[in-house]
Amino acid sequence: MKSKAKSSPARRQSALKNWKAYKDFYKSLPKRNSLESIDRALNRFEARYNLASKFHSIEATGITRKTLRGYEVGLRLMLSYTAAELLCEATGGYVSRMKIEDKSLADKLRSMLKRYKKSENPDISAIKDISKVINNIDVIKEFNLFIKDNKRTNVRIVATVLRIAMAHGPYSPYAFDVNTTSDAATINHLSKKLLMKCQQDFNEWFKKQKAIQ
Repeated sequence: MKSKAKSSPARRQSALKNWKAYKDFYKSLPKRNSLESIDRALNRFEARYNLASKFHSIEATGITRKTLRGYEVGLRLMLSYTAAELLCEATGGYVSRMKIEDKSLADKLRSMLKRYKKSENPDISAIKDISKVINNIDVIKEFNLFIKDNKRTNVRIVATVLRIAMAHGPYSPYAFDVNTTSDAATINHLSKKLLMKCQQDFNEWFKKQKAIQ
């Protein structure tokens, strides 16, 4: 009997636009030394971006769907934010200098954060204690100014704070109340804006590289 030929695994489709074009460009360079370390860093960025873009849900036995949804929101944001961190690491940028201006989203986030600060519910206390895990005075100052000043529309600072909270302790669906449908949608929108900014910055960096190589 003839053995069946093994089918080759399907090539992964990247969620990052222009990624294949960039890889083809990189392979075509006669001297890749100048971009070799950057390319390795960009590979890590693309993998994280791809995961953040395609992330849907988590599963856990004995945990309610409402609670899981809250953690999904936080994990999606952290994946999106760390994608931005990896892109900046590769291209020499700084996440702290990212401008993600969106007045409508800023107003929703500000309203949500102010509600947390005023809440007497002991479970919704993380926003009051966030400075305990943030050892950067500039981040705390920028975050407090964002909450107080309705004219501030750069939502990146909120992403920074929630990313730190998710990675270092205070974040929980009940602490930040993001297991509600409306607040979960607001944070998911923030994650989407982060990924859009990553795509924009990657495109601009790639365009510059093609011009100078």
